[in-house]
This record gives sequence, structure tokens and C-alpha cells, in this order.
Amino acid sequence: MLWKGRTETLEVQDLYPVPEHKRCKALSAPFAHAWENTVRYQNPSIWKALFIVGWREFVSLGIIYFVKECVLR
Repeated sequence: MLWKGRTETLEVQDLYPVPEHKRCKALSAPFAHAWENTVRYQNPSIWKALFIVGWREFVSLGIIYFVKECVLR
């Protein structure tokens, strides 16, 4: 896809379909709930809300990256 985008203009049909669990509809409800919980505090932060929603994926990717960089070298 990168090569095609470099050589010609990408169209909507050129893009890969988005998995259902990554669509806005599936992600907006957990984020809204996390945001409501962070607004209760004195200094609400969008970064805190994003971390609450995606910390598992962030940590698992960090572990994979650590293993790739430190162990497999």
C-alpha cells in the first residue's frame, strides 16, 4: 500500500477494511466512560483517559518491542 500511495493517489477502495473492534463505534463508549471518570478529578487529562482505555495494548506492545530489541539482538 505504501508503494501504491507513493506512485499514485490512493482511493477509498484501496484501503484495508478496519476490524470491528477498532471502529469508532466500538472505541467511543469505553473512552467516554474513561473521560467521565477523569473529569471527576481536579485536573482532567485526555492522556489519562486514553491510557485507561488502551493501557493493555500499549503495555503488551511495549513488552514485544523490548523483547525484540533487547533479547533477540
